[in-house]
Amino acid sequence: PGVALRYGFSVRLLALFIGKLVLLLGRMLGKRGSSFPGLVVEKIYPGFLPETLAGLPGGVILVSGTNGKTTTVKMVAEILATQQPVLTNKTGANFTRGIISSILAESSWRGGLAATSAVFEVDEAWAARMVQQVRPHGVLITNVMRDQMDRFGEIDHTANLLGDVVAAATHFVVLNADDPRVRAMAVRSQVSVTYFGVGADLRRVFISDDELYAADIDVAAKHAERPAPDVVLEQIEPGAITVAVKGKHARVPLQVYGSHNAQNATAAIGVGLRTGVPLADAAAGLGRMEAAFGRGEFIELNGQRLLLQLVKNPGGFRYSLMDIAT
Repeated sequence: PGVALRYGFSVRLLALFIGKLVLLLGRMLGKRGSSFPGLVVEKIYPGFLPETLAGLPGGVILVSGTNGKTTTVKMVAEILATQQPVLTNKTGANFTRGIISSILAESSWRGGLAATSAVFEVDEAWAARMVQQVRPHGVLITNVMRDQMDRFGEIDHTANLLGDVVAAATHFVVLNADDPRVRAMAVRSQVSVTYFGVGADLRRVFISDDELYAADIDVAAKHAERPAPDVVLEQIEPGAITVAVKGKHARVPLQVYGSHNAQNATAAIGVGLRTGVPLADAAAGLGRMEAAFGRGEFIELNGQRLLLQLVKNPGGFRYSLMDIAT
């Protein structure tokens, strides 16, 4: 750092320069999704992330939860991109070092960014750490389900971590009205909350973690207990969904496969609502979106059409099997 300052460079720019060199070398070696450049930058200059993101006039939106983070972030980014250039962690690397690597990939050698806002997928545990460095403009929580219990412990601990993220939001929070652990986070919010959810006809399809493990729960009664969602998923059909936004109905094109992705799109529309994106523009953004890698993605192999679905917990497995069966 002393040598860098002597020759007129800041430590931050030195870290940026070295990080971009590491990123470039990694790409030459075929490593496109590596978080290693971000780790190098963190070690050289720990303040790189908050200082860089502080320069975005539109702020940072964080998306977290157990299932659906990567696809939902891609959907939110497509919606916001109809109005402004957006920075995001496209590879799904959702620790702070992965986010820094995404910044390195999009920044100039002088540290400039074309984006005016950012939307990042953040791991549930790391999200609580990230908000200690970066106060998010907005927060979206998708769901809380039993997952990686060796890392997170019991499910209520995961919900508490995500509650810390909700509490840090400075402008808006978007929550899943059909997940009792998620909607309970509203009491932690310092700003207004927008809810997304599903219509009564779909409520038995989109069940919470507790409902997944307890067949005797009255789903209809639980549906009636929730707050009225601002964005409601009413119908799913091939290539499109029907949503109600503040009571106004709209058919939205959606090429991404899977009922769970219909719910993810509803959540993303909720963010669009809070950031002032007209529903017609949000629909256009969703209509051109392609599946994230391995998440409802179709590939051709030896003349056969294969569907790739990422499965990492019982809740996600249920949706994948349900879609295949229907």
